Amino acid sequence: MEHRGILENFRRKAKSAGLKVTPQRVAVYMELVLRKDHPCAEELYESLRKKMESISLATVYRTLSSLEKA
Repeated sequence: MEHRGILENFRRKAKSAGLKVTPQRVAVYMELVLRKDHPCAEELYESLRKKMESISLATVYRTLSSLEKA
């Protein structure tokens, strides 16, 4: 599935679960989907902050939690 298809799938699933589709959620989700390993929250944060300077480790943890619950 190409990136656009992955993103549209995420948007659809997030909305059906009652989650807002925020830039941070999209970034965390895409990072997870595109990686070949099983990163911990800290590894995701280190990778994401290179692309999104304003993201915090707390945001990564909250996003992972909300995605898990959804």
